[in-house]
Formats: sequence, C-alpha cells, structure tokens
Amino acid sequence: MLKKCASRIYMILIFAFLYLPIVVLIALSFNDSRSKVKWGGFTLRWYTGCFQDEKIMTAFITTLQVTFLSAMISTLIGTLAALGIAAMKKRHQTIYLGATNIPLLNADIVTGISMMLLFVKFIDLGFAPVLWPTWNVRPSPGESHQPFHPVGIQFHIPRRAAQQFVNRP
Repeated sequence: MLKKCASRIYMILIFAFLYLPIVVLIALSFNDSRSKVKWGGFTLRWYTGCFQDEKIMTAFITTLQVTFLSAMISTLIGTLAALGIAAMKKRHQTIYLGATNIPLLNADIVTGISMMLLFVKFIDLGFAPVLWPTWNVRPSPGESHQPFHPVGIQFHIPRRAAQQFVNRP
C-alpha cells in the first residue's frame, strides 16, 4: 500500500516537473506586462503581433510545407519498405527489423540534430548558419528528419495487409 502510494506521488511529481513549466509559459503568454514576474492583465497583443509579422508567418508557412512534404515522402518510403519486408524470408525480416529498430529507440531530437550536424559538416546546402557562426551552411528540418521517418511508418502497416498485397496473383 505504501509502495503504491509512493509510486503515485513520484509519478505526479514527475508529471508536474515536466508539464508545469509549459502551463506557466502558456499563462504568461497572455500577460499584458513585459515583466515575467508581475501580472499586467489579460491580452492577446503578443499573438496578434506574432501573426502580423511577415517573417514569422513566412517561417510558419515554410514549416507547414516541409512538414507536409516530409510526411508524404515518409509515408511513401515506409509503405514500400513494409511491402518489401512482407515479401522477405523470415530470417531476413528479423535482421532488417532489428537494424531498423535503432532509430526508433533513439529520440527524434537526437537523430535530427545528429543528421543536421552531419549535413552541415559535409554538404554545402547554401543556407545561413544555425549553430555556430563559423559554419556557412545548415540543412532544412526536412533534410534532418527525413531519413528516419519511413522507419516508423513501416512498422505501422500491419504485416498481414502487406502480405496480402504482396501475395496477390
């Protein structure tokens, strides 16, 4: 009983530690005062200013475009990979699925930053610097994340459905 209660308290503390800063940030985003300490009243001024800024809206639209394109490419590659895996022999399936589990075990942010640094170091993409001013290039978010999203998609397609598609006469 005590262990169960302590476990629940621990879980509540962990969730509070993770989500309380987000709640505070959301609440303070509606603060009319520039101070983070003093509440100056409720306002939507910061959000209207954000949506009226041309650079922010251009960045937002670019983000949506990259996200959509990345999702479409990932879905296509992942679906083709799932069909290919379904057509493999059991031994080859096990080896391939074991190798493709590595990106699933790694956090997306670690994978994205690693790929970004790899692209920045070895490929001249013609973008402005992102992390260090001495570097002259940076990849787009799609280039950093694109290589690993099909891995997740291929596991979401049921094997039976893929095998039915592959085994059609």
